[in-house]
Amino acid sequence: MNHDTGNSVAAKAQDAKGPRVSILMNDMDSSQFAAYGLRSWVLQRCSFDYEIILTLFNDKRGFFNAIAQDALPNCTVKIVTCPRPAFFNISIANNLGLVESTGKYVFFCNADVVHSSFYLEETVSELQRLGLHYACGARMNLSKAFTQAEIREPSAYNREQNFDYLVGREWGRPEMHFWGNGSPWMLNRETAWAIGGFDPELVCYEERNLEDRAMHYLQRKNLQRSGYAFTSIYGYHLYHPRGDLYDIGAESKRRVVDVRARLFASHDETHETVASALNDREAMLRLLYSMQPPPPVRKPSGLARLRRRIQNAAHALLE
Repeated sequence: MNHDTGNSVAAKAQDAKGPRVSILMNDMDSSQFAAYGLRSWVLQRCSFDYEIILTLFNDKRGFFNAIAQDALPNCTVKIVTCPRPAFFNISIANNLGLVESTGKYVFFCNADVVHSSFYLEETVSELQRLGLHYACGARMNLSKAFTQAEIREPSAYNREQNFDYLVGREWGRPEMHFWGNGSPWMLNRETAWAIGGFDPELVCYEERNLEDRAMHYLQRKNLQRSGYAFTSIYGYHLYHPRGDLYDIGAESKRRVVDVRARLFASHDETHETVASALNDREAMLRLLYSMQPPPPVRKPSGLARLRRRIQNAAHALLE
């Protein structure tokens, strides 16, 4: 693809009204990694205006303002701060960014993934060429050793020295793992609002539910028959240890499966209930601050792990 793709007449008309893309990010406890994600987005070399909406649930506004100072002229950064909640609801955080956004396309982004300077130009060009209303990205998970050895301080990246040097460095490295369905989740504005963004009741598997509802809506409207993933151009996920695991996975997965079954079993299913929540920002905030953290997942004891290995070995012998 050509990195210097010119704007069409229609695209120029859209840019005259506002940014073509809204990059939506949020952060509560991962500022040291989100700094890299923000840095890579402000250094995009694209032929159109775009905005970054960063929703913070901490006191790091000054820290991120400094990170954003090197933004290219066609990039606008808006930082929204909210009080720290007892439990971080990623779905509500994403929707708060959606409410603040104005772009023709909205990209829901993981803050700990960095991208080459031509990522935005190429993905938007492809979205427009194919007439896509929904697509998702992909990422290469950088190893611990590579992250520690090759990733510099956020301030070291600027207009001349961006993240392009990472492209191709992953080839021939089996310790790095590729994920073909992930951040960013890209929707045109009409679709994002029609389905209500993310389901605020979900704090795990929320992106799978988003895709289910987006594709159900688009198929019903005869706008797009199948999903699309960008796998030839992708981001790079910085290695970092996982935080506390909460006992939410099974419950969220059951809800995702239930919603999927209801969506595709009935053509009369609508998205009005979820979508209406976007029109009441204060209600979203009340729900966010009413949530309490679930109990942490109990790690199995050494004896339990040994018993499981013996059972697996026994099953393997019987097969």
